[in-house]
Amino acid sequence: NHRVASDLPRLMEINDALEAVQAPLPIIFGHHDLLPANFLDDGKRLWLIDWEYGAFGTAMFDLANIASNNSFDEAGEKLLLETYFDGAPGEEIVRAFYAMKSASALREALWGWFRSFTSRSRA
Repeated sequence: NHRVASDLPRLMEINDALEAVQAPLPIIFGHHDLLPANFLDDGKRLWLIDWEYGAFGTAMFDLANIASNNSFDEAGEKLLLETYFDGAPGEEIVRAFYAMKSASALREALWGWFRSFTSRSRA
């Protein structure tokens, strides 16, 4: 865990660089934890559960998060962006999407590190 802590300044620099690439998008209320387990299909309706990380932010995080957490391939990512943006997105949007996928992965890694640290401290 000390290794991750010593890397934190560099990870924050990476996060800042990823944030700088973001495209200006409207603020929305997002879920921010679009894991497969948070989707329930009752046969009639698709439900999105576990809103503990729900907050205002950019839709790009949820788009990147759903693609990352559900292992979308390139065709799936293209369809996701085309559907959300009602057509082929421009280069700025695509660049922002891939940067946000990296930010989403960074958040997941840091969350895992934090959970391993807090789980051990409670044991």
